[in-house]
Amino acid sequence: MNGLFDNDEAFREAVVKPKRKLVRNLSGRFCTEEERRMEMLEKENRILRRKAEMYMRNWFSESDRASRKDRENHELKEKLEICQREMKILRKSVKKRKLG
Repeated sequence: MNGLFDNDEAFREAVVKPKRKLVRNLSGRFCTEEERRMEMLEKENRILRRKAEMYMRNWFSESDRASRKDRENHELKEKLEICQREMKILRKSVKKRKLG
């Protein structure tokens, strides 16, 4: 301490409070750090709820789409089996004509 008030006891014993940090909320008003923290948490929660809703809706739409594609796939497999049976019948009839 090399200064003008080095020998002053009042100056040496004085407690200097740290300068208060000015905090503003999202609307630009002054607030406490706790209020700012709570406001940011609420904002993050709103965003997370929106994203969760979006993912849930996407999952439902994809599951509906997968169900529709699976149903179409089964219908096509049934049609293929019918066509294969008919082909076997036609081949047998062609063989009979060649032999007869």
